[in-house]
Amino acid sequence: MMHLYTIEYHAIISFDVTGKVSRWEFDMKYNSVLEANSLLIDEDIDILIHLLLHKEQ
Repeated sequence: MMHLYTIEYHAIISFDVTGKVSRWEFDMKYNSVLEANSLLIDEDIDILIHLLLHKEQ
């Protein structure tokens, strides 16, 4: 008698990448002043990347 077995595994990898970029370093100097005398776009731009990889086999 022959038995056939199936093995299942799940691989999950998750990580976050965060950073900050100054618009001035890339010569992005466009801005607009709002009614409250505040700027529309801040000088620094925050970057957040959440990556989740899931492999099923």
